Amino acid sequence: MARAAVEAAKMGATLDDIANVGSALLDIESSITGQMKFQSLTGKSIAGDEIRRLNEMGKTEEAMKKAADTFSSMEEIDAMGPRQMKYFEQATGMSEEMLRKSMVMKQMRGEMNDDDLAAISKLGLSAAEMQNMSATELKNRAAQANQTEQMAAKVEKLKNSFMQAFAPIGEMLVDTILPMLDTMK
Repeated sequence: MARAAVEAAKMGATLDDIANVGSALLDIESSITGQMKFQSLTGKSIAGDEIRRLNEMGKTEEAMKKAADTFSSMEEIDAMGPRQMKYFEQATGMSEEMLRKSMVMKQMRGEMNDDDLAAISKLGLSAAEMQNMSATELKNRAAQANQTEQMAAKVEKLKNSFMQAFAPIGEMLVDTILPMLDTMK
């Protein structure tokens, strides 16, 4: 499961995205219909049989990569009309947003390592937000988020330490003050 999460993150996807794609690809008849309609409208070929085969083998992340490989650039995706994107999604289970995120992450692969890509995926940015940022900006944003996460973990640890250290004193005070309050009534 952890490997799947890392592989999904490298594509800009979540485990929920993978589950949704896997589920959509199980409707083979609909997937084939979408594939045929997409191919007839665009003249582009989708490796639908391979995508569905990978999904059936439990390799949905690989199926998503294969589907995204239908396009070689963001410009090709931009050139698609709404009906063409609808049929692509029907054929592959990948929404336009997933496809765009996957393409942005694919373009950044040369400038970033897998850890950077996974960290950027955790930011929860949309494909448009990611596309409008340089690799350096994305790395810096991921580093800031990582620092914030680490600081939150340290604060939580400190809080727990204080609670353990001062719990006996608090209990002693409560045990002392409560009887006094009862006598004041």
